[in-house]
Amino acid sequence: MANTIKQYGHALQLAGGNLVYISNKIYPRFADNGLIENPEQYYMDLKNAVNVAQSSVLCLENTIPPSFLEIEHTQLVSSFQGILNCLNNVFNTDSMDHLFELNEIELEKDFSSLKRIQEDLNQTTLKVMEKIRLQSSR
Repeated sequence: MANTIKQYGHALQLAGGNLVYISNKIYPRFADNGLIENPEQYYMDLKNAVNVAQSSVLCLENTIPPSFLEIEHTQLVSSFQGILNCLNNVFNTDSMDHLFELNEIELEKDFSSLKRIQEDLNQTTLKVMEKIRLQSSR
């Protein structure tokens, strides 16, 4: 059975909060020499971001949207899966030893796909908001 708009909104709020958490964790501080300031902490932050992204994907996959939001919901799941894939690629590629040598330019390359995902996520979120607004005005 599909969720009500309110129930669906709660699921989106959880996923959105997780997205804020992830974005706060994936960009480390860099020292004056251009390398990650605290690689051990960044490794843990990245690991936690991967776990949070996994829970977001599972939450969205197990959420049944109102019927008028099925297309956008599929797009949201796809975007969050893309974020998870990107984080997994960075996490799996960047062993703890590699993080000691990783600089800001290399990390930006690793996260380059996030810019496209962010644009897709923004567009989908705007569509969801517009459809809910139209549905509520009926």
